[in-house]
Amino acid sequence: MAPKSAAPRFMEGPRPTPPQFNGMDVKNNVIISVQPVMRPLSIVLAMMTWATTSVGQIGFVDPPGFGDPIPTLSKFDIDGPDRFEPMIGGQIGRMALMRSGDEAAPLVLSDGSLGPVELLRQTDLLNNGFGTGTRASLQFYNLMKTRPGWDMELLYFDVDDEIANETLNAADFGNTSNLIDLFFQSVPNTPGPISNYRLVSGLESFEWQAVYRPRAGLRLTGGLRWLDLEEEFAIFNPSSNETSFAAVENDMLGVQIGAEATLWTNHSVRVFTGLKYALFHNDIDGGAVSAGNRVTFADHEASSLVDLELGISGAISERFSVHIAYKGLFLNDVAAVVPQSDAISVFGGNDQRVRHSNIDWDGLHYGITFVY
Repeated sequence: MAPKSAAPRFMEGPRPTPPQFNGMDVKNNVIISVQPVMRPLSIVLAMMTWATTSVGQIGFVDPPGFGDPIPTLSKFDIDGPDRFEPMIGGQIGRMALMRSGDEAAPLVLSDGSLGPVELLRQTDLLNNGFGTGTRASLQFYNLMKTRPGWDMELLYFDVDDEIANETLNAADFGNTSNLIDLFFQSVPNTPGPISNYRLVSGLESFEWQAVYRPRAGLRLTGGLRWLDLEEEFAIFNPSSNETSFAAVENDMLGVQIGAEATLWTNHSVRVFTGLKYALFHNDIDGGAVSAGNRVTFADHEASSLVDLELGISGAISERFSVHIAYKGLFLNDVAAVVPQSDAISVFGGNDQRVRHSNIDWDGLHYGITFVY
């Protein structure tokens, strides 16, 4: 007996659809209500979507008058989940700072050949010179997923340049035939009609900072800072071809706290300010050589730094911005090289007392920032 052949499934035709009416679904003779379930569920989902932001934040609202996408850097100034989106950032730029010291000491005397011995110039002749260098930083944002707003920052800069290179000629004064230079409480060179004075100063800094952003537009920082100040001072007499030379290094390591705030923004342009204070343990080493005589000196000191910033930045794309800012660095209780010339004798021993003074660096830094 021949078996019955089953009809192919594609010949069965379309399957009947259960009847629907007024938001109801009829299946297996059971009426299932759809609307009463979906309406409250959709409300709950909508509320969860609005409320599911980061801890302590309210719902995000686009700034009025600003189109999408918002520049990534501007998201830090918005109360809402968007300010917890960035992951990494970097900055590269240049610095130009003017150095000035707070103490002046005798530098050049007249020789008395055309009148009484007089002080012709002080060491402030070597002030107010500019140094330039590089500034770079790297930021890691939102390191803690359970508590967003905790970041880490690494920042480095160096400024190293010839601050002063001055030449004096006795003929310009009219009351002396030769110049008597003063160097480490001595007259190091054979007096001559011309002398050259040179000051080189270098500042190098590295910062590691933990950053917390408790609210939009505010960063609180704390961490470690290393700062190195190196200076060289030389007097050259071209008539006798004699050079006197001194150098000093301040190697500082300490703790730092600070804050940065956005003063105004339209989410494309931003005006900001920052203030940091660092307290250092300062290891000081230096020495001087003149006319075959040599002296070295060393000290330990508690030094401090006030780091002030005020600037403006502007977005050039979604992830890039440019900035320019005033930078003020105010160093207290450091050993600058020139004041040592009035405090330490090149003929004395190596245990002489180091003179501590203040040095200010202020000027501009500028560059480009990337935030992803």
